Amino acid sequence: MKSSRYALMLALCTSPIWAEAHGDGPSSGKTTAQARADLEKAWQDGLLPHNDKDYPPSAASIERNKKRYAGAHPETDAADASAQTDTSPAFGK
Repeated sequence: MKSSRYALMLALCTSPIWAEAHGDGPSSGKTTAQARADLEKAWQDGLLPHNDKDYPPSAASIERNKKRYAGAHPETDAADASAQTDTSPAFGK
């Protein structure tokens, strides 16, 4: 009788651990793709410091990092230029 009680208590105590270890529990956080997209956006915006001594990045460092990104990714530069075209309504038309 005692051994069945201990077995039942052990099963009840370890079931939350078992569920969490096997992914049955609640999931939170970002996916790998979301984290990579956020990192790419921060790099594009110039917010990633070039070295440890420049944290947080200064305004000059952010501009320098944006230029570095544009030089390394010319296809993004063309996409940004087309996205930033004037889409405001033209008056007088």
